[in-house]
Amino acid sequence: MTAFDLPVWIVYGYLFVLGAVVGSFLNVCIYRIPQHDKLWASLKGLAGSPSACPRCRSQIRWKDNVPILGWLKLGGRCRDCRMWISPRYPAIELLNGLLWVALYWLEVPHAWGTTIQDSGVYAPDGPQGIIGSAWLSPDAVVHWRYLYHLVLAEALLVATFIDFDLWIIPDGVTLPAMAVGLIGSLLGQVYLVPVWFQSPRLIHDIQIVRDVEPSWAWMFPEWLDPLLSGPALPEWIIAHPHVHGLVASIVGLLVGGGVVWAMRIIGHTVLRREAMGFGDVVLMAMVGSFLGWQPTVMAFFLAPLFACVVVLMLAFSGWRREIPYGPYLSMGTLAVLFGWKFV
Repeated sequence: MTAFDLPVWIVYGYLFVLGAVVGSFLNVCIYRIPQHDKLWASLKGLAGSPSACPRCRSQIRWKDNVPILGWLKLGGRCRDCRMWISPRYPAIELLNGLLWVALYWLEVPHAWGTTIQDSGVYAPDGPQGIIGSAWLSPDAVVHWRYLYHLVLAEALLVATFIDFDLWIIPDGVTLPAMAVGLIGSLLGQVYLVPVWFQSPRLIHDIQIVRDVEPSWAWMFPEWLDPLLSGPALPEWIIAHPHVHGLVASIVGLLVGGGVVWAMRIIGHTVLRREAMGFGDVVLMAMVGSFLGWQPTVMAFFLAPLFACVVVLMLAFSGWRREIPYGPYLSMGTLAVLFGWKFV
């Protein structure tokens, strides 16, 4: 199952090139969006004057603007004034090209004869697509979901680098993406987990443990069974999958933003300082609108692990620059998205 039934290596090549081209636009977003406080002004700024050298103001020629290769051809310097150009620009283009390929590999089954159920983020309680439909066939649903999650990944990439540079996450990054998250959720099968989910096998597996190893039974008292199994899956989730998709998105938005807001309150009460910025609140609300509430909570609690790893690496390297928390939230989110296939 690949786009247009092309060999998978051709699809990967196209995606890498297209991802690198979009990565060049992301560089523009990272530079221009923070220049305006208002949402509409920051979005209008993206369509402003063509890119130019910050020193000599000479407009960058189209052939010098080719992703990755343009920077290499110029030796990392402006053609006119020879000002040094940061290697971060081609690095983001390269990273984004790889991101497009990796996400496609994860989410779109590409072996012969595979089905939508083989997708890495398949949710069994959602619509399976409409056989014979051009826009909502099982193949189309998988590719729509790929584009949907790609918007999330691109927003996280832009937010990460802006936060790293300026310690802010502008609404011009998160709010448009959040709108896509809410509207796209109406597709119905773009969440990772239904808004209410429980495994009917869990109690069965626990009972096996009780029978085989009675000495471990104390770890699983029977009064926990209703909590572990939960109530029955509501019928409306199956009967109205597209409404359920929107509900999952809204609940994810509220929980994602609410968890970070609660940490702000706790930090202010206990530490007498702002533990997390409001930009982090909106960032996780955006994440929740795409992934639903359970994966978003998981991403939030993975973020400190990434923070510990990065802080230790920086300590050993001797680099003393403090890093804001937004990049760690983005790392946690991408880890959940890419690792969901293996959870």
